[in-house]
Amino acid sequence: MPSHAWIALEAIDPKANVFRRYILDVSEDLFGHWVVTRQWGRIGAASQRVTNSFARQDERDRFVNALLQRRRSAQKRIGVGYKVAAKSVDAETLIKF
Repeated sequence: MPSHAWIALEAIDPKANVFRRYILDVSEDLFGHWVVTRQWGRIGAASQRVTNSFARQDERDRFVNALLQRRRSAQKRIGVGYKVAAKSVDAETLIKF
């Protein structure tokens, strides 16, 4: 099983002036804990970043799934859905969008 994966999502609608990027990075640290880093903001501007650590894989999975569910609901919330802009080779084993 891979110990690192990332995915970049973008929601773009020039007519609505929406240019959003969301990056989710999942990795395992030297102590066997899972680290989830999310970065978001307007494309081309400074972004925000938050990192969370989890001792167990099931905790990590619940957290990542909740984050991705929020991105999936963007169409209803902001009028533009997120699409995968880029991802790591192993992204589908750790991150399912």
